[in-house]
Amino acid sequence: CSSDLSGSLNLVYGANVLVTTATDTAGNTTIDTRTVTRDTVQPALAVTAPTNGSSTTADSVTVSGTASDANPFTLTVNGIATTVSAGAFSRKVALVVGSNTITTVVSDGVMSATNSFEVV
Repeated sequence: CSSDLSGSLNLVYGANVLVTTATDTAGNTTIDTRTVTRDTVQPALAVTAPTNGSSTTADSVTVSGTASDANPFTLTVNGIATTVSAGAFSRKVALVVGSNTITTVVSDGVMSATNSFEVV
């Protein structure tokens, strides 16, 4: 025999541990524990180089800046996973002749921050 159970509760910011206990008429008990994280704060992202609208004759630029969040997060530069170490990142990006849009995205799985800029 199975039964569905639903309910609602208020979550605090951060990790919330939910424990559900079910006991049948014979006294058998099952416990299920889940952790649910409430996240209402967008990750921080600052691209420090290159500046928007900058010009270069090089075939690549190094995109650098800082990213942070209270929760684990990922960072991509033009769709390529980029390592963040001590809050800082750096990624070499190939350029084509003419205008290039470079997009940096940091995401914690719930919220994200995006920075797009042009390099000519």
